[in-house]
Amino acid sequence: MINIVINSFDKQINQMSTPLHHQPNNDIIKESLSNELDREIEHEEQKKMNVTTTIKHVTIAEPPIRPSASVDDFNRTTKTTSDQLTITSDMAHDLNMLHNAYKQNLSSAPTTRISRTHTFDPQKKTQQQKPTIIKNLSKPNIQTPAKKGSPSAVTRPKTAPTPTPTPKENKNNDSALIEQLKLDKESLINKIESLEKVYEEQLRSIRQENFTLQAKITQVTSTNVDRKNESISPKQREVNELEKLIDGYQVENEKLCKQIKQIEQQHKQIEQSMFNENEKLRQELIHTKMLMEQYQNSHMGTIKKQSSTIVLTNLVNNDNDKNNIFNENQQLKNEIIVLKNKLTTALDKEHKNEDDNTLRLVDQRRIKDLERQVKELELINRRRQQNSTTQVGMVLNPLDDRNQLEIKLNKAEEALRERQISEEKLLYELNILEEKYSLMKQMLSKNNGQSTINNDQFEKEFHDILNKNKNKNLTGQIHLRRENERLKNELEKLKTIQVPKPAKSLKRDLETIKLLRSDIERKNDELEKLRALYDAVNVQHKSLLAEREREKTRLAIMGSKPYQPDRFTQTLSSVETVHAENEQLKHLVEKLEHDSQQQYTELMHLRDDRQAAVVLAIREKDDEILRLRQQHKLELQTIINEMSTNTTETRISDLLRKIELQDATIIHLKKLTENTDENARELAILRVRDDELRSTVHRLEQELADARTYHTPEMKHFQELQNKINQLEQRWYKRDKIKKDYTNSLIKQHDLDTNNDVNKLHAIIKQKNQEIERFHIELDSMLELLKTLKFQQLLYN
Repeated sequence: MINIVINSFDKQINQMSTPLHHQPNNDIIKESLSNELDREIEHEEQKKMNVTTTIKHVTIAEPPIRPSASVDDFNRTTKTTSDQLTITSDMAHDLNMLHNAYKQNLSSAPTTRISRTHTFDPQKKTQQQKPTIIKNLSKPNIQTPAKKGSPSAVTRPKTAPTPTPTPKENKNNDSALIEQLKLDKESLINKIESLEKVYEEQLRSIRQENFTLQAKITQVTSTNVDRKNESISPKQREVNELEKLIDGYQVENEKLCKQIKQIEQQHKQIEQSMFNENEKLRQELIHTKMLMEQYQNSHMGTIKKQSSTIVLTNLVNNDNDKNNIFNENQQLKNEIIVLKNKLTTALDKEHKNEDDNTLRLVDQRRIKDLERQVKELELINRRRQQNSTTQVGMVLNPLDDRNQLEIKLNKAEEALRERQISEEKLLYELNILEEKYSLMKQMLSKNNGQSTINNDQFEKEFHDILNKNKNKNLTGQIHLRRENERLKNELEKLKTIQVPKPAKSLKRDLETIKLLRSDIERKNDELEKLRALYDAVNVQHKSLLAEREREKTRLAIMGSKPYQPDRFTQTLSSVETVHAENEQLKHLVEKLEHDSQQQYTELMHLRDDRQAAVVLAIREKDDEILRLRQQHKLELQTIINEMSTNTTETRISDLLRKIELQDATIIHLKKLTENTDENARELAILRVRDDELRSTVHRLEQELADARTYHTPEMKHFQELQNKINQLEQRWYKRDKIKKDYTNSLIKQHDLDTNNDVNKLHAIIKQKNQEIERFHIELDSMLELLKTLKFQQLLYN
């Protein structure tokens, strides 16, 4: 296309080499063209002024936070290159249009040569030329139809130029950026206000608690000062010290609030100073860019030649870099595959360890069932031999064996805990190795030579650690299995001997047995006392009978004495009385025997009831002990299961998440590298094309300028207009570059400022939370002291 355009211009220049004759009414054509061009220039200047106003508005507003700034910059560069290409195509089109207009002006000259008698109507000609020129100038992208023989048909571009962005779209983009910035500011302000509200609410709650505590302290001190001044004086001192501490904490909180406000003010001042510095730097950048443009305009030829060579060298270097990056990516992929395989093997081992843990739990359950069976055998033996002394010996003798078994079980549990701790350490080491791996990846991008050595070392370390972990796990499993088998054998031996298994509850059972035996002994003592009373009563009864017999013998002896008339009656009365007394005594003896028999039966019933109650109590206690042991076992199992799930699943899930994140980042980086490679190639090609087009356009412009200066002195006005248009376009490009650079710098600065501010706020919030937690702890301790004081006061009262 470029060669065709050049050839057409050469032909036209050769045609124009002949001297031109005077054209009739040529001034009217020039005036019409100049007026139309002036209008279009004014219209373009107004558009550019609107664009500059939008740029000013954009510079005042703060840019929004963009996480992918590099991608946006790259898209912007591509857009600028496409805009430059469209501008070059527009310039070529404008040259074609000017060429067509110039040809039309030339076409009128031969008519005057051939037929001078023919009259020339300038109005008609202007009417014919005006619409064509207006269309060509107002719509640069639409080309006018040309004849087959005309040279404009040869220079017509086949592809339509890409549309340039309108100022309305720029305004919409700027307004969207401003709205996003406002929303970000509002969100930050709302967050800060919410944090201040939460902090104020916490301060209010703490002050209310302090007030309530002070009121309680005053009440306690006022009620107890009169009674016990000597005992409460140190307590009052403690309370006063606590009040002083509370006041000190309040003062510190106020100081912290003031410090926060001062920090906010300092932050605002820093922001203002940074904004002023940014404006100064922006002005300096504009000035330096103007100087650079002047220097480049003065040395464009040399710079273009150098740029072409630099572009070629950059292309070669980019190809080499791409090959190196591709090789590095392949190495990283291979390393990732190896690490994934290692992780799968480690996970399989962990699953095997979990299966071993399940088997251990099953073994523990079997052991517990055996213990329960042994306890049932103990109960059966106790029921068979309730009052036997041999049972006590059987209970007391195996205590040593039981203690040994309990010690062994505790050792097994400690071994399991140590194994869990070792597994946690291994997981921690794996995390450290992953972090080392990420650092090694970063170092690979910098040092290709050192990467292979470091990878080999890393793989060796990883293999060594995995082998160590394998050996530790295998030794731990073998040791635990041996202990389980040994414990099972000991339990089977105990079953054969039918010895009751030791337990912590046997001491309580022995104490209850001793208490019951003391009760039985006390009851036996009471029975012995009653028996002694019974014997004493029998002795008294026998003594009374002996006295009665003596009296009878004495009366018999007294019968040989002289007669007395009242003696017979007296003897009868005494005999009746003796019989009556004998009967009374018999009744008393019978009553006593009956009572003693009743008491004996009652005692036997009580003994049976007590024995039954003791048996029931023992059974209930055994049942409670079994229930508590089962509950304890279930709780231990739940705790062990929770610990195992927390230690295995969570860590594995975390590792898998990290691996997924790394895979996603790698894929994203690959996509970016692929896109960057393609875009870099396109950019290089476009730059080369742009340089070629610029060189051709510059050459053609020089040729046109020479042609116009040497052949048509009347067309200098068109050259001046074209120079003005070029100057305006250059200014517009400069402003666009300044705007983009400034927006990028503002975005970066805003991102850094926002990140720093957020980190500072997080640190302040953490400090405040720690202080609040300390304050709560101290308040809890104070409340506990007050509770103890109240309890002591109640005791004294």
